[in-house]
Amino acid sequence: WLNGRYGLGPHDRVVLKTPLSFDASVWELISPLGSGATLVVAPTSVPGDVAALARLLADEAIAVVQVVPSLLAALLECPELDAARALRLVFCGGAALPPALARRFRERLPGVSLHNLYGPTEATIDATAWSCGAADAVGPGSSVPIGCVLPGFVGHVLDGHMRVVPAGI
Repeated sequence: WLNGRYGLGPHDRVVLKTPLSFDASVWELISPLGSGATLVVAPTSVPGDVAALARLLADEAIAVVQVVPSLLAALLECPELDAARALRLVFCGGAALPPALARRFRERLPGVSLHNLYGPTEATIDATAWSCGAADAVGPGSSVPIGCVLPGFVGHVLDGHMRVVPAGI
C-alpha cells in the first residue's frame, strides 16, 4: 500500500535506521526493496545522533524517512537538515503528532510532504494513514488525525466501554 499510495520507486532513496527489533523497521526494509528504490542502511550510531541523521539524509540524498514525533522535532531544529534537499516524504508515527510540530514542519520544509501513520504493533506496523495539510498545522485538536484505514484493514472506533461508536463520532 505504501509504495502505491506514495509512488515509491527507483528514483527514491529510503533510509533504514530503525533497529530490526522494532516493527517500524519492516517497511523501511521491505518497501524500498519491493519498489526498486535504493535502500540506504544507516550506521548503528545514527538513530541516537540527530545531527548525524540530518547529515546522512543530506549526504545520501535520502528521499524518504520515517521518524517518531520527538525525533522529528529534534531534526527540525538541526541546521544540518538544510542540506537534505532530496527529501520528499517524511512519515511520522509511534506517538501522537502535535499540530504545532506539523506547523513547524511546514515552515521548515515547505516542499516536503508529511504523513501521519498509526498502527499498533499487533497490526504489523500501520493501520491508518493521514497526509498532513495546512489545516493540520493549526487544527483545534491536540494531535493531527490518524487518518483513514488502509486497504485490507477494518477500523473500529470504540468508546470507554469498548462499544463501537457511530461514524463521525
